[in-house]
Amino acid sequence: MLSLASDDDPPQLITSAMRSYAGKRFAEAKAQYEAALALDPTYTIALHGISACLFQMEKWDESIAAAEKILVLDPNDADAQGHISRCWMRKGDVPRAELEAAKEKTIRWKLQLKEQKAADEAKKHQ
Repeated sequence: MLSLASDDDPPQLITSAMRSYAGKRFAEAKAQYEAALALDPTYTIALHGISACLFQMEKWDESIAAAEKILVLDPNDADAQGHISRCWMRKGDVPRAELEAAKEKTIRWKLQLKEQKAADEAKKHQ
């Protein structure tokens, strides 16, 4: 049962998709996330949702592909990188999962360093 979200409002579509996902209606949620993405192809929240739905549906390769699209838009999205690692683990390829997990850790480390640098700069200007 599709929710009555506005067909042209990505945030409403995302809210409806999240409700469907919480209700374990993953195919329905995926369709709602896809509708939001169709309105804004750079909407990474929708791509995260699609990837999560595909993961729950055990469609590992498709889930990886959705997460990789996020990384094209935002190479520093550690959550997308971590998701790829989890998919590879579910596929049974532990070495590949570990490689992808190392990439996630590197992204998180770089983001932490960037945040620390910004905090240090802010302290200098107080």
